[in-house]
Amino acid sequence: MVTQTVENDSRSGPKRTNVGSL
Repeated sequence: MVTQTVENDSRSGPKRTNVGSL
């Protein structure tokens, strides 16, 4: 699940990257 989130973050932006890091 985390891997998919990181992929979306890359397209969405660095804002969601924080969520994936957690």
